[in-house]
Amino acid sequence: EEVAVRANKLRFFKDKENLLPVIVINYEILEKLAEAIIEYNPDVIIFDESWKIKNPKAKTTDAAIRVSDYAKKVMLMNGSPIGNHVGDYWSQVLIAATKEYVTESYDQWLAKYAKTVSTGSPFGIQIKYTGCKNPVGLMERISPFCYRATKQTCLTLPPKKRYRVILKMEEKQREVYASVMFNGTAALEEFGPSNAAVIQLRLRQIASGFCYDPESKNKIKHLPSAKLDWIYDFIKDRNEEDPSFRCIIWCYFNAEVEGIVYALKKAGIKCEGITGSGFYNKNND
Repeated sequence: EEVAVRANKLRFFKDKENLLPVIVINYEILEKLAEAIIEYNPDVIIFDESWKIKNPKAKTTDAAIRVSDYAKKVMLMNGSPIGNHVGDYWSQVLIAATKEYVTESYDQWLAKYAKTVSTGSPFGIQIKYTGCKNPVGLMERISPFCYRATKQTCLTLPPKKRYRVILKMEEKQREVYASVMFNGTAALEEFGPSNAAVIQLRLRQIASGFCYDPESKNKIKHLPSAKLDWIYDFIKDRNEEDPSFRCIIWCYFNAEVEGIVYALKKAGIKCEGITGSGFYNKNND
């Protein structure tokens, strides 16, 4: 019966009857697979984006601590290990080191390294953690397990150039912007500031080259856009200078992605638009 239970635990980690050499999972399923991971007996466990296991009360963090005890080596990778305060280090150092090295509880760790501020509230006195009261001691504690890699140490890159381009709206774009501004001001005067965020969003959309149109098929109406024209000219010129030129454009709105991809494709420039919904240009042409 014990052999059957063990085999059932490992069924996710097998190719037919053989154990797979590498398993890649996400944090959401870590707790459910913890016993199987322990049975798998890995040589190395790598926790990417280890800020996901910094909450000492989370079941995922507890599972990560348990499985790390059964690996010969553990590696945590993170660009920002601290999100709130130095208490975020506790579970990550515990996973990277050993229980013999981190003998403090989470609360004891906070008491040793975290600065606190007491604030009053309707619910009584609340304690907030604001910084580190013993930075030298904390660095000595975590440094044996840390290696910091920067772009300068691991990449050979040309100097970064930053440009600020100031553009004037197209006439039609300015008219729509002014209309929303006028009507939005009237709405604020009548209904108060509750509509401010919606009005601000509408103005940002117009500045980005589109507006909401309930009568159109996809509820979006594209406007003449100075920003879109500048992006198009920039990409077209760079592409003509160097056909191997590569560029990534980050957009705030999906409609911006749609407009840029359409303009570049129309000019014969190969591109791909990717949003949270997937690939905009599904034919990949």
